[in-house]
Amino acid sequence: LSFDINSTYCFPTSLAIARKGINWFPKVHPFLNLDADIHFGLRVPLYNKRGVLTQKYVPLYKIPHYCFGSISGMEGLLIFVFFPALYADSDYKHSTYLSKLDHELWYNTILAPAIHKT
Repeated sequence: LSFDINSTYCFPTSLAIARKGINWFPKVHPFLNLDADIHFGLRVPLYNKRGVLTQKYVPLYKIPHYCFGSISGMEGLLIFVFFPALYADSDYKHSTYLSKLDHELWYNTILAPAIHKT
């Protein structure tokens, strides 16, 4: 019996996993985006053919996201932020990168105020 484990995934519910800090990547690095199926996904909001809002399970690599940074002391453990609500407007076949406008909106309305508040 043998195992070949080349990666580990976790979905923490708090930032307590980063008690030593986070190495934040303030610039988006598209080469760090997921580009293959890792066998995990999220339910994303999506309108059906009748215009009714429903949900659909979508693999993570097809959902707009970016690599936020890494955990201090565990630099190989990357933190990804996913934006499931952007899935309906994205064309994941070409890109799951955040647009410059979406990244600015994320930074200016959520991240920067949260950093300044702490």
